[in-house]
Amino acid sequence: MKKLIFTASLVIIALSGCQKESIRPAATSATQSPAPTLHRPPADDAANLDNPYDVVGFNHNVALQQTRQTWRSALVSTDDVYTSVSDYLQNSGLSYSLQSRRAMLPTISVALSDTPNKYQTFIANSNVSTAIKTYSYALNAVVFDSLISSYADFKAAIIVVENQILNDQTLSFPETKTLLESASVIRYSELYWQNEAGAVNTAGSNPVIMRSFWGWLWRVAYVVAADGIGAATAGPGGAIAYSAVTGSVILP
Repeated sequence: MKKLIFTASLVIIALSGCQKESIRPAATSATQSPAPTLHRPPADDAANLDNPYDVVGFNHNVALQQTRQTWRSALVSTDDVYTSVSDYLQNSGLSYSLQSRRAMLPTISVALSDTPNKYQTFIANSNVSTAIKTYSYALNAVVFDSLISSYADFKAAIIVVENQILNDQTLSFPETKTLLESASVIRYSELYWQNEAGAVNTAGSNPVIMRSFWGWLWRVAYVVAADGIGAATAGPGGAIAYSAVTGSVILP
């Protein structure tokens, strides 16, 4: 059967600078640093320009596309995937930090071992605040909601949580920033990996319909959720590494 063709091609997004738009800046604060600005997200299917860190998710997808040759190869190890991500970040101009290979790869392995629990135990044991854990659970619940059958509905559900984060006056600035980055990564990651599943899976013309335990979209959920916890616990650079490594393992 013919492959699903999504309207948003990430390759075109990455190369089409003429479609770039600015994002709304975050509220000014003496302690905050500006959102990264190397790439600007166009008003595509994944964008939520009410999130001042929406660019983080866009950069995440560009990084995946740029390193795709490495993590899509069956001949490379997770160590090779990490190297590819690390090299990309060093040459991209993005100011994203990345934990050391020795620290990050075992942590990703711990996360992957928690897939039967949908990463709930991993989140609970993470060295982040209670608020970040609480909202990470909420974002995770959307990712694993088997009743969601379209990307538009998925995005709308994530934005509901994003709006709660934006309006939560009890959150510190670092907590708000981390959570909004995580939500942005999840929105963009879902679209990227849906496209990836549609490109390599020939079992049906609509992978969204296959969101069952054994379906490709269910596998995508595990990669996307890993991206979210990677962003929440290891920052935007960590999210890219989590995504590439878990994608190479879960969606070979």
